[in-house]
Amino acid sequence: MEGYVEIPIPVKFVPDVYALLAKLSGQGETPAPASTERTNGVPEEWSKSDLVRMWRESPPSMREFTCYLADRPEQMISSTEIGEAINRPGLKLAGALGAFGRRVANRYSKETWPFLAVWDHEHERMGYQMSSGTADIIKEVAGS
Repeated sequence: MEGYVEIPIPVKFVPDVYALLAKLSGQGETPAPASTERTNGVPEEWSKSDLVRMWRESPPSMREFTCYLADRPEQMISSTEIGEAINRPGLKLAGALGAFGRRVANRYSKETWPFLAVWDHEHERMGYQMSSGTADIIKEVAGS
């Protein structure tokens, strides 16, 4: 692979490295986690039609990820737990989320994700949480 260098990266930093690479390649920054919410629990920037589109355009890995969160609304769930549950541990989950971040920024022109993503310093891993309003929409579109 001419023009590339392979370097080992600690798993906990992979999402940050993907975000930096996207920024450096001109694809923008990975969006910040969702923070402002409407009364129905859906992040301010995301409409129901946006969430339906996101679902329909998502690969199986992101569908499994969002369904796992939707089945556990309002719960903070570690990346380790999610990765093991959907059989995409470590780098596989980080890769799916890195691609998702680029898609959110570039295809949907959003600055937030439709779920909360928080770094857990104590356990050195990410935690994710989906609001009940977003979960209801995801369950509806997923048919679950």
